[in-house]
Amino acid sequence: MAVVLQPVLDVVLNNITSAIKEEINVIWGVEEELEKLLGTLSAIRSVLADAEEKQETSQLLNDWLRKLKDVAYDAEDVVDEFMIEAVKKKMEKGSESSRVNQVASFSSCFCLKKVRFRHEIGYRMRDIRMRLDQIGKEGHDFDLVVLERNRTTQNRERPKSSSLVDESVVYGRQNDKNELIKLLLSDDTSGKHPSVVPIVAMGGLGKTTLAQIVYNSKEIQQNFPLRAWVCVSEEFDLKRLTRAIIESLTGQSCDLLEIDPLQQRLKNLLTEETSGQSEQKCLIVLDDMWSENPNDWENLRLPFIYRVRGSKILVTTRSQKVASVMGTMPPYNLRGLPYGDCLTLFMQKGFAGESPDAYPILVEIGMKIVEKCQGVPLALKSLGGLLSNKRDQIEWLNVLQSPIWKLAQGSYDILPILRLSYQNLPSNLKLCFGYCSLFPKDYIFRKDELIELWIEEGYVLADGHREAEDVGNELFDDLLMRSFLYRDSSWKWGARYRMHDLIHDLAEFVTKEDCIRMEEGTTLMVPQRVLNSTSHAIPQMARFSSFVCHNMLTTVDLDGLFTIKSLRTFLFLGLFPYRPHRQVLSKANLDLLLQFKYLRVLKLEHSGLEELPDSIGGLKFLKFVDLSYNKIKKLPPSICSLYNLQRLKLNGCNYLIELPEDTRKLINLRYLDTEKCTLLKHMPPQIGNLRKLQILSRFVSGKEIGQKIAELKDMTNLRLLGISGLESVVTAEEAKEAALKNKNHLNQLHLEWTWIKGTLDGRDGNTDEVVLESLSPHVTLKSLSLYGYAGSRLPSWLRNFTSLQNLTLYECRGLASLGENVLPPSLQSLNISLCPTLHKRCKRNGEDWLKISHVSQVCVNGEYVRFQAS
Repeated sequence: MAVVLQPVLDVVLNNITSAIKEEINVIWGVEEELEKLLGTLSAIRSVLADAEEKQETSQLLNDWLRKLKDVAYDAEDVVDEFMIEAVKKKMEKGSESSRVNQVASFSSCFCLKKVRFRHEIGYRMRDIRMRLDQIGKEGHDFDLVVLERNRTTQNRERPKSSSLVDESVVYGRQNDKNELIKLLLSDDTSGKHPSVVPIVAMGGLGKTTLAQIVYNSKEIQQNFPLRAWVCVSEEFDLKRLTRAIIESLTGQSCDLLEIDPLQQRLKNLLTEETSGQSEQKCLIVLDDMWSENPNDWENLRLPFIYRVRGSKILVTTRSQKVASVMGTMPPYNLRGLPYGDCLTLFMQKGFAGESPDAYPILVEIGMKIVEKCQGVPLALKSLGGLLSNKRDQIEWLNVLQSPIWKLAQGSYDILPILRLSYQNLPSNLKLCFGYCSLFPKDYIFRKDELIELWIEEGYVLADGHREAEDVGNELFDDLLMRSFLYRDSSWKWGARYRMHDLIHDLAEFVTKEDCIRMEEGTTLMVPQRVLNSTSHAIPQMARFSSFVCHNMLTTVDLDGLFTIKSLRTFLFLGLFPYRPHRQVLSKANLDLLLQFKYLRVLKLEHSGLEELPDSIGGLKFLKFVDLSYNKIKKLPPSICSLYNLQRLKLNGCNYLIELPEDTRKLINLRYLDTEKCTLLKHMPPQIGNLRKLQILSRFVSGKEIGQKIAELKDMTNLRLLGISGLESVVTAEEAKEAALKNKNHLNQLHLEWTWIKGTLDGRDGNTDEVVLESLSPHVTLKSLSLYGYAGSRLPSWLRNFTSLQNLTLYECRGLASLGENVLPPSLQSLNISLCPTLHKRCKRNGEDWLKISHVSQVCVNGEYVRFQAS
């Protein structure tokens, strides 16, 4: 398995640099060791790209990288511990400075602890640096060099294609063939640029085969007298490709060496008259296109500007980004084969001329193998070919029960085909992709869920111009465009994504020594004690783990996990249709989990948890804690000592009655999710200290000092904010103290007033109007929700919000009118529920509704309303 190390070192180097710049004045005496460690790691980092490229040809180099990775993780641990201690000392110093009298005994104890820590941390840094020095010396034997920035990875052996195909062994592609021929014969609407039709799909799905049968069809041969087939592959060489197109068009060798005469020759071929005939239409197939650089395509297509109208270029690629760069027509997204055709193809390969009827048991097993292949022709041919000379039931069962990667290697091996896509990924994207192996097959991914985990694992960093979430969003889209993920079209409640089983097997393969995924019925054993097919050996250096639980009644057994000493991640994935009525994760297992002192990510969503042990305060490295949809009533006060914590998710904890009083000490917190915590009636005092917060899904406004809406004043980094309990705000001055107008990063705002028995009992609509008018946010707001608003009209500031796209009005029972010209022209979606007066106006199509004809989507009480433009 290839070792991916560059992003890991980048995180360590970033942390060391931050420590030197920001924290060194708090715990002095280790700056020299930090700087030496920085220099050693930087020197190794400079040759790392070369090492990662060459490791597949050298087991010794692979082992060297693995050793380096272990030391890099240890370095990250010690640097993080230093920075956490620095934050702790800052907090203590601030707390103590507020006291007038300090006793000498405390001061002496404090100094003694400080000296001990400084001595210990310095010793550990020296030990790591010495280990790195030794690894650096060993690295000299590999003659590693510093690669040029932006240099593409070395050219790897790829299967080359030609235009020839045996259509007698192609199944299930007749409809695809007809659709593509129709596209290629359609009218040319691309102006002076050549019309480009991209075929996009993951590796092994049959893009090249489809292109071949289209290329050789009678309709295409008759309509495109000039045809050329070129296999592009990863190494984009403009001269080689231009020469290959010329040779394919002419059937003769081309000796031209420079790009200008090559392009002139191609231009002439595309425009010259032949045998008294006028210029002829041309079809060029560019098979297996990888380059996403627009300049490469711009240079290649220059001669095609002079082509005959109606000429086409057909491109096959695994990347949606390539398709968007090259295509002038929508991409043809190739899907898997229908089951019947899959079965025919597999049986034809698997029985190699024999009648399947003679082997009914093997046929039954084969049908299950076909289901696992999920319509991928390459997998069907590979596995069918592997079994073509085997008639033993056990051998067929082994194929059914084993991932493809465990099968015998040879001419039928599918692994190299799919690994091409993985090898082409940037280094940090390899880590993001491999992380998906912690989730089970067929898992439905939420985009935000995956991105926030990547961020806290250190795979995604802010780049100075963008927040980490924005960078993570780009990485996710990159995986999507490269066909590693696909959007689940059956999911109707927002965008959800899946990973094809074979791609998931690839993720498991490349992370098999780093990640361990446990599922019900699987027993974890140390390597020497693997007993049977349901026992899994634990990779001793694994740092990332998950437990997948489908049954609420399952008793989770994690004992085998605790042979791992440096676990950094534990994800409990309770895939239940409803919230569990009991604690699935036992107290004993939870106590054992909290002994992993290096844990950074702890996800216990839907585990039925009723109480969080106080020992969680000892996990000082924790950056991400997800306790969503559990029965917790209170959090232990010790959680407020987790100064490294950046995300605390409590969504759906509707038994939670309060947050710890010292929550204000979590000064690195960026994400606090208390949505659907319906029993939470107030915020802890001075929560305004959390000035790094970007997500605060539910701030409960109170009337006590330190709990009022004014606590929001200095939270200038907020991107998403929900405020409930707004009935406690009664004056314009009080509302203005929230300073929403100064929060120019704020994209989503949810404002909620609490109703009493669903009526206007005791509520003053005029007060709500004054408060809402004074809560005016920054004009860059994109989404606004008003719940329980008693006013009769919308705020006047709304018309100036030219970025606003979504507006939700829920149970605004006093709202009588949308007002004239209040809704901004940018608004795309308007959702109205339980607003009886507005609902009546909608029913009779009153004039207020004619004024929102520019809104593309209006939903009233769950029903979409269509309007004609006035």
